[in-house]
Amino acid sequence: MFCGPGWSGGWFFSGWIVPGLLLLTLLGGAVWLLSRRIPASGIASKACPRCGGSVQEVYFRCPHCGDALKRNCPACSRVVDQGWDFCPFCSEALKAEAKQPTTTMTTDQLTP
Repeated sequence: MFCGPGWSGGWFFSGWIVPGLLLLTLLGGAVWLLSRRIPASGIASKACPRCGGSVQEVYFRCPHCGDALKRNCPACSRVVDQGWDFCPFCSEALKAEAKQPTTTMTTDQLTP
């Protein structure tokens, strides 16, 4: 029978290849996890509509002037931006529509 080093039970698999593949798998997994991490500088920042100060998207109030950046929808109570006209979740109108001023008639305008 042939007893030389080969594919079955020799140093080829157990000595270098199996630990090497395990090490490469662990290093590849670590690199993949690090590449998926969101950096802290990736948080979107915008300007406050009232004072122009720098605010982040997750802020509810401006840290500079205290103006409310978000509010709750009156119908579904979900958080919506201050500048939105309609709630994207329940389609409720968020801004009161400008009503036409009604003219009242005075007594001198009445005709007999």
